[in-house]
Amino acid sequence: MGGDLVVEAKGSVDVSRKGFSSACQGGYGLGNKHGASHGGGGFDKRDTQVIACYDSFFRPSEPGSSCVTGDAGNEAGGVAILHVGGVVTVEGAIRSDSGSGDSYVASGGSIWITARDLAGAGAITADCGFYLFSSSSPAGGGRIAVWLDEGVFANWSGTMTAYPTRGDSGVGRPAGEP
Repeated sequence: MGGDLVVEAKGSVDVSRKGFSSACQGGYGLGNKHGASHGGGGFDKRDTQVIACYDSFFRPSEPGSSCVTGDAGNEAGGVAILHVGGVVTVEGAIRSDSGSGDSYVASGGSIWITARDLAGAGAITADCGFYLFSSSSPAGGGRIAVWLDEGVFANWSGTMTAYPTRGDSGVGRPAGEP
C-alpha cells in the first residue's frame, strides 16, 4: 500500500480469533487438551512443553493454532500483514489475539508490518486470551515483526506484546521462547 496508514485512537486493525478455530485443529496444535503453540511453546497440565514453536521469526505469516475441540472461545489469532510505503501511525490497536477459554486456550496469531517508520502510542498485540480454571494448560504467544526502512522507533511510544496465556495457574512462554 502506498502512502501512510493511520489507526486512530478508537480504531483498530483486528484479526483476533480469526486463526484456526476449535472446530479445526490446524496449525501445530495437538487437538487433545494441550495449550497451543505459535511464537511461544504450548504446555500440558503438568507444565511440560508438548508442542514446538513454528512460523518465521522475521516474516510471521501463519495463524495461531487451536488446541482442542469444543472449548468455548478457543479461536486462535489470525494474520495481519501490512506492507505500507509510508509511515504507520498506531494510536488505537493492531491485534491478532486468541480468544479466552474455559480450560484450553489457542495461541496468538501473526502481525508483520513493513513501513518507512512506525509512530504513535497505541498497541500492537498477538496475545493469548485468559483461561478460567486452575487446571488449565497454558498456550504460547503469537509473533510480531516490524521492519522499518528509515525509522528507528524514535516516534513509537506504544506497546508491542505477544503474551502467553494468563490465568490463575501456569504460564505459557513468550514469543521466541521454546
